[in-house]
Amino acid sequence: MRWHQVSLPDAPTDSTDCQAGTPGSTANILRKKTSEGDCTGLAYWGGGEIVWAFHHPPQGTRWSVGLAFEAMKIDTDGDQTQYWYGDDPISEVDDTGSLISGIDYEIESSQTALKVFVACRF
Repeated sequence: MRWHQVSLPDAPTDSTDCQAGTPGSTANILRKKTSEGDCTGLAYWGGGEIVWAFHHPPQGTRWSVGLAFEAMKIDTDGDQTQYWYGDDPISEVDDTGSLISGIDYEIESSQTALKVFVACRF
């Protein structure tokens, strides 16, 4: 899984790459904090397709129809650390530099796709 890079004017820039076993981070602009997690786990992906082709003479148009299926599952566990790079406007104290670590961090995702298609090659 690849996330976009976070870039804030008054915060450190971190790559938010959160593949299984790789640290990742995100930023909460309103609360002026970053969250960084380190997780390990497994990811599964698989799929297949069936294509029925209707052949015509070599110079003719070739039509085909098909059905495709894809499935992915991600399951990781780890720890998260949150760091305030500026004062949180919601709290009553200056949070700048505060750090909370050891937060449970879990990523779970299941995705499936079924595709039906028609193709024409000429």
